[in-house]
Amino acid sequence: MDESSMRTLLRFLVYTESDTDLSGRILKRMYLDKSTTISHIECVSLTSLMLRRLPDMQLGADRIQLSRPLYRSSNYLFVYPEALSYIFDQVVKNADSLGEDFLQRFESAWQRTHEREGRHHLWQLLVESLGEPGDTSGPRGELLRANHDTRMCIFMLAIYSGYLTGAFGVYRGGSNGGGGVDERQGDKSDFRRAYTLLYSAETLMAEADELEADQQRYEVYRDDN
Repeated sequence: MDESSMRTLLRFLVYTESDTDLSGRILKRMYLDKSTTISHIECVSLTSLMLRRLPDMQLGADRIQLSRPLYRSSNYLFVYPEALSYIFDQVVKNADSLGEDFLQRFESAWQRTHEREGRHHLWQLLVESLGEPGDTSGPRGELLRANHDTRMCIFMLAIYSGYLTGAFGVYRGGSNGGGGVDERQGDKSDFRRAYTLLYSAETLMAEADELEADQQRYEVYRDDN
């Protein structure tokens, strides 16, 4: 399947919420094949799937919502101020699990997400924390063994950082202007970076779900025997 057909099929599967296994295989192929061009369209598709894990944050005041119509703009996500406050509060709430080094780096980056360097530092922090899909050692292994709230905290941060990375970029480049804020439209490499982060976060949650299901099956087996 060529890139164009794969991209069209992915959009259809996500929009219709059908055949999640097939969409998962397409997303994995795009992640593994670094020669595949990643645009905001793939980031929107992956973010749309991720937001299904956050149904409560698509309602009320503390919302994270995709812009409509889907896929039209690289500036594809609305993160309301209340949602940003909630995400920050969750980081503070999970301070003990995240560790002092993470908190210091996070605070420095969070205060500067309106700047290119701040966005890059937040992206880098999360990429290091999430590691490679399938890796059960290092920081990713610690997240897999952490409580659900800690993982969800990193997951929400990844959605926001992925959006900032793709929409506005994390390295030097031109500016699209706007209110004196250092904003620019992401280029191809920025969208690849955003996609890598988003995919790592989504697979973390999927791997944690599998580990929990395995544990539940083991407990049922133990109780029966």
